[in-house]
Amino acid sequence: MWFRNRKKSKSNSSCSMEWFQGERVVSQTIYPNRKGHVYFRGTWWPAKCCDNSTLEPDEIVEVIGNDNITLLVQAFKIES
Repeated sequence: MWFRNRKKSKSNSSCSMEWFQGERVVSQTIYPNRKGHVYFRGTWWPAKCCDNSTLEPDEIVEVIGNDNITLLVQAFKIES
């Protein structure tokens, strides 16, 4: 079969992380140490807050990492 000899990509973190980074909108409440959902690129993604805060629907969050398909997020901070 044609796919038997295909090599797996070694780099999946640096390139793919750029694709996830940026601002997202919470669509389902994210409680501390529990998963919720954020809306991104036309679909909903599982997300987990990286600190002990609760993120409410329609709140803007920033993606700071990922754990497989779960986005690691924090409240968006406006820099002055």
